[in-house]
Amino acid sequence: MRKKGLITLAAIIFFTLILQAFLLVMQQEDGFPPSLEGIPVYPASRYNDFLSSQGGNPRVYVFLSDDTAASIVAFYEDFFAVQARKLTYPSGLLRIYQFMITPSIVKDTPLKGVEVIPLNRFNRRIFKALTKIKIILPPLEEEKTERTAITD
Repeated sequence: MRKKGLITLAAIIFFTLILQAFLLVMQQEDGFPPSLEGIPVYPASRYNDFLSSQGGNPRVYVFLSDDTAASIVAFYEDFFAVQARKLTYPSGLLRIYQFMITPSIVKDTPLKGVEVIPLNRFNRRIFKALTKIKIILPPLEEEKTERTAITD
């Protein structure tokens, strides 16, 4: 009798883990392809609509991950075949690892690229993640046309 109970408990735990893994994969695949305009989405990340700005100039897609910044930077260094540019802001409190494909007119800001940002202790608790990944893309062509038509 005790053996059946242990087997049942093990089966429940196993299927719970499988279901969670499946839901995590579905969450990733549901709204996003594996890459955005040629930039791969980090596989072990989840999209955060609240932090993203898909209609902005530039468009910013924010993903959160439980992986360390070092492993995410290594993933993008392998993809881009260049080392990340490390930006450090006030007294080292904020670090950004940047892969700039197309620079914007604002200093140290990409119009197209990737930024990997290790979260501080406070933000880790809020977002329940270790690292924020920003995929930055230029506005869509139709948005550019609308804006120039309005300003003309």
